[in-house]
Amino acid sequence: MSLRRPANVYRSLLAAKTFGVIIVVLTGVLIDPRATELASLLVIANLASLVAFLVWIYRIFRIAETRDFHQVAPSSAVIDYFIPVVGLYKPRNDLLDFNGRFGGGLSKDIRGWWAAAIVTSIVSVIATLIPTVHLLNAFLIAPLYAVITWRFVGRMTDFVEKLERNEFVPSPEFQLAV
Repeated sequence: MSLRRPANVYRSLLAAKTFGVIIVVLTGVLIDPRATELASLLVIANLASLVAFLVWIYRIFRIAETRDFHQVAPSSAVIDYFIPVVGLYKPRNDLLDFNGRFGGGLSKDIRGWWAAAIVTSIVSVIATLIPTVHLLNAFLIAPLYAVITWRFVGRMTDFVEKLERNEFVPSPEFQLAV
């Protein structure tokens, strides 16, 4: 069960949709305010990246399950993203618990990625109500989220793969805490 493949697919789609947002905003602002064809492609990229991300999350918790981390079932880790209110905190907490259990040292990455995801979601909703916010979203928020997420997904994937191959050695602070 490869974790690297869905991580790479997700990161590639994330980059594509970030550039897609910029292109849609530019064509919408400069050429045609009804840039529906490009917007449709962006919706497809968003759905594809969501599927790749959820496969990646599932595989992380599937690997964790094989390492006797039964706190979160792989299917629950995916379903939590779709439950109103619970989806605002539980997925982040699940990743923090997983990281803490194995001493991965990624808590800042997880918190930063989650904060960026919440801010991006809020700005995206505001952008649908106030058209000028699309520029802020396209040229600042979406690229910043993409960079933070790219780093987080890469570091988390490296950590889980080392854990899976029994190559991971917890930090000394983690060993003292256990």
